[in-house]
Amino acid sequence: MEPVLPQILQWMQDMNWPVAMLFESLVTSIGPPLAPHLRDIFLTDDDVWKYWMLKVVVGDCPALVTMLRPEITQLSQQSSPYQAESRDAAPEILQLYPE
Repeated sequence: MEPVLPQILQWMQDMNWPVAMLFESLVTSIGPPLAPHLRDIFLTDDDVWKYWMLKVVVGDCPALVTMLRPEITQLSQQSSPYQAESRDAAPEILQLYPE
């Protein structure tokens, strides 16, 4: 599964895409092995992708929240109006899973 995870996550860039929903349960069941791939996504300029990964994948996995807490915290502190969706989603996740 590992070699195809980046491609599967690309199909989930926007959960409004019909194919994205097909991968949701598969990806959410993977858990911590997704962390390096999510870190890569969080470094992109694609705010919609970051938002969906936070809401659909990270927000349902306490272990991922723990592993990605520095990145989620950084996303919550963004000041760019182009990053508003992920900036708003990140604190919600941090509140759900306090340290």
